[in-house]
Amino acid sequence: MGPFEEHLRDAIRINRERRARYSVLTAGKSLFISDVLIRSEQLSIPFARLTDLCSIPFRKRGIRVVELEFISMEKIPVFSEKLPFQAPSLSAFTPAKPWPMILDFCRSVWRGGWREASNDLRNELHRLEATPGFHLMLKHILESMLRITNLAPIHFRKCKEQGMWISTTPISAYLYFSHLLAIPFACWLDRKTAPLLAEGIPILYQDVPAIPEADDEYK
Repeated sequence: MGPFEEHLRDAIRINRERRARYSVLTAGKSLFISDVLIRSEQLSIPFARLTDLCSIPFRKRGIRVVELEFISMEKIPVFSEKLPFQAPSLSAFTPAKPWPMILDFCRSVWRGGWREASNDLRNELHRLEATPGFHLMLKHILESMLRITNLAPIHFRKCKEQGMWISTTPISAYLYFSHLLAIPFACWLDRKTAPLLAEGIPILYQDVPAIPEADDEYK
């Protein structure tokens, strides 16, 4: 099993384990959210397998594309019944607009490459910090995209250093644009979870790992 598929299967296992626990806390209101999240992860597995397969020639030579893009689910917080801070007011939640965001991130990578895409993603994440208890899935997607954009040129450089005639760039681009296509789903899921988060239920908050921008040891 490759790193992308392993990441998804770990997420499915954890979300299944927590599904009933959230249901107790929410009197069943969270079941639909848990089921949709699990189903989306299951549907992603065939694409993960293909990505893992394409990364094998590079990973065999120490170029850790795909492997480093996904943070272990072991790093998520332990289960808690409430948020570790005061629950945000639902009136503070403003639904994100996914399609303008997608267009902006397409333009940035087309116009300025990975560096400009990284800057734009970092700016958007900074803007979302104004509502720390909301937009959790969108933040997760954008953090993952930021890590992809920061790792992509390092993977490419390592290919050049080894004199490889193939490049990791198509894989990095695929990961970037597949995450872009996940933004509408992330925004929809954030709208569905906002009322629960406003009640102090930590769904999604404690179910995804924090994603650092890059790996300091992989240069």
